[in-house]
Amino acid sequence: MFSTLHIFLAVVWIGLPVATTSTLAAVASRYLSKSNASRDNLKAALLTALLCTVAWRTFTVNHHHSLPDLDSYPRNSNNETVFIAVNLYNSEHLFPAFSDNLLQVVHHLGEENVFISIYESNSHDRTKQLLSQFERELHLRGIQNSIRMLDNNRRNDMDRIERLALIRNEALNPIQSGVHGLHGRTFSKLLWLNDIFFRPESVLELFSTNGGRFDQVCGLDYLPLGFYDTWVMRDVEGNRQTPLWPYFHLESDIARLRKGELIPVNACWNGMTIFDAKWFLPTSNSTAQPGVDDGPIRFRTHPECLASECLLPSYDIHVRSKQRPQIFVNPRVVATYQWRDYLMYDWIMRSNIVNIWSRIWQDLISHSLFGFFVEIGRKKDDCAEALRRGWKPL
Repeated sequence: MFSTLHIFLAVVWIGLPVATTSTLAAVASRYLSKSNASRDNLKAALLTALLCTVAWRTFTVNHHHSLPDLDSYPRNSNNETVFIAVNLYNSEHLFPAFSDNLLQVVHHLGEENVFISIYESNSHDRTKQLLSQFERELHLRGIQNSIRMLDNNRRNDMDRIERLALIRNEALNPIQSGVHGLHGRTFSKLLWLNDIFFRPESVLELFSTNGGRFDQVCGLDYLPLGFYDTWVMRDVEGNRQTPLWPYFHLESDIARLRKGELIPVNACWNGMTIFDAKWFLPTSNSTAQPGVDDGPIRFRTHPECLASECLLPSYDIHVRSKQRPQIFVNPRVVATYQWRDYLMYDWIMRSNIVNIWSRIWQDLISHSLFGFFVEIGRKKDDCAEALRRGWKPL
């Protein structure tokens, strides 16, 4: 989608280098009385130096939004076990990046510490073929897994949210069938992945969030326009967010977003999320609160309003918790559904040169002067009243 950022980048990457090089070359030619060959060499040297400088400044990542290298994240020294659940549909375009990056995550956590469950249904592309290849690779590496690929399992008597909840629960099938851990150790974390582009560093960043102490943590997922999962995410006051910068409603959240700091929220999903696995395991959610279901969380519909099946696990954690649960958004973590968007939000938008555009356009012009347009785009939450009863206050 075309925006002022594209104009800015065209000026910075093309216009300024050309104009600056031409000016420097003209000045040098005027004051140098050497041969034509010398002047040509000088022009080439100036052009090379300028382009190198522009490239370095352009692609140097902001320190507070960048992620450490993969090897900088701590290894799974305690051998905590992790259940990874994935739902895929028409996901051929994700491969091999999806499978390669997932294998890097598993290697970092320890192949013996991970169980991968993937549920695919009704794809019309090569997803099944690619998953079969991935399944063989998992077996070769000794990684325990359950990969199920089905067709014609759609039920006409279900609405969309019911069907999506069923599909999510199918990815939990191993847990529901009694796989609650590995090697006598109960699962510590449950990682959910949608059909997204991601870096292995992003997943490990989520695992490291708040020192690993959280009930749930999410990154941010993007489409060309901006933030995607506005239907699911709720801030600490229960507000929905907007796709346009700065996404959040509360000024405290916006300030944390700019700094790349953790943002406490009521609910999130955002394409990639990690839960404390206890919420999905039996006999671990006893709340001693009368009238509260303390069984394992499963995906479901809301009886009173149209709520996403991905929002309700966060809500159910609130309901089952005696105190406010620790649910965070880590804005340093990016997920997208197309490669071009990942290139934009995980690479270009982190670069130093884009800081200029962000400060001038996003903060000064767009947010400060025309922020009311963003609020107009904030959709009404039809479930606000029904959900308010369950949220624990900050």
